Amino acid sequence: MSFTNAMKGLFGVLDTGTYPMFVGLRQATQATPCIVFEVTNAELMTMHRFPATPADRKELWQVTVEIACIADTVDAVSAMVDDQFLALTSNPPLTGQGFAAILNAFSVTMTTETPDDGQSDAERIGTITATIQLVET
Repeated sequence: MSFTNAMKGLFGVLDTGTYPMFVGLRQATQATPCIVFEVTNAELMTMHRFPATPADRKELWQVTVEIACIADTVDAVSAMVDDQFLALTSNPPLTGQGFAAILNAFSVTMTTETPDDGQSDAERIGTITATIQLVET
C-alpha cells in the first residue's frame, strides 16, 4: 500500500464534507469554521501469518494525525470534534483506497487563538491527536 494512497484515504475519511478542510495550513481568507489536519508520524508495518506465504502478508500504516477544529465558539468546536470522532468510528470507515481506517487513540486539547483577524473575539481551536491504523481490506 503506497503512502500516497494512504494519505488520500485518510483525507477521504476525515473530510466529512461539513467543513472546509485543509492540509497543513489554513488559507488566509478562509472563514471559520474549518479544519486543518497534519500527519505528524506515519509508520508502515507488515503483518504475517506463519508459515508465511506472499498471500498471508498484510500491510498497514499506523498514522498519527493532528486535526485542528477551528471555530468562533466552544460549542461549535465541540460539535466539530464530535463529527470527527464519528467519522473515525463508523464501522470502521472505508477509505475507498482498498483499506479501512481503525481508530486506536483519540485525545483533544482546547485552546484559544489570539485575535488577529479584525474580529472582536478570539477563535477557539480543538486540536485532536489521533492514532489511526490504515489496514488493507
